[in-house]
Parts: sequence; C-alpha cells; structure tokens
Amino acid sequence: MDKSRVYDLANDTRAVLSIDYKKRIIRTDDGSHVRLTASETTLLGLLAERSSECLSRDELLSQNITGNDATYRALNVLISRLRIKLESVTKRTVIDSVRGYGYSLGDGVKLIGL
Repeated sequence: MDKSRVYDLANDTRAVLSIDYKKRIIRTDDGSHVRLTASETTLLGLLAERSSECLSRDELLSQNITGNDATYRALNVLISRLRIKLESVTKRTVIDSVRGYGYSLGDGVKLIGL
C-alpha cells in the first residue's frame, strides 16, 4: 500500500458512519447507533450515492421519498428529523444545505453501506 495513502487515512478526521439499509440502522465507529425510517434511509442513501454533488429539492421530491406528501414542507421536515438523529450520534453536521437549491452530504462525513 502506498505510504501517502496510509498517512491520509490516519489523518482522516471525518465521521465514519455505516448504514445498514435492510435494518435501517446507522452506526458510528464508536458503536453508537440510531434507527431510521424508510424515508430517512432512502434520503441518506441518495445523498451518499452522489456525495460529491448537491441534490436539488426538486430532484429529491421526484424520488418520492416523502410518500404521497411531495411538498417542500414535507422534505424540510424529513431533512430536519434526519439531521437531529444523525447529529445525536456524530456530534457534527452531516447534511449541508445549499441555500435556494438543495442538500448534500457534509464534507466531514464518510458513509459506508452494508
């Protein structure tokens, strides 16, 4: 393994989260965990799949993650609940807002799917 790569990993200060999509559980590397709803799991999965991008509010609503209530307000509530849950175990911002556009996974977070 490249020594510079080992150094980078050792100095990585990002929060590492593992997501179990089937059980809908997020775990931190210190063993803390939190259960998610199906909508929260889907939303987090979408953000993780395209972690280098910002997803627009319209794009997220088109994925039908809020169920029959496909409104900006329903999306805001979903984002808020997910943020509270994730920040309770990570003690940092996991989902960033891009004013007037949408949301992205925070730079300080690494999400690993199981």
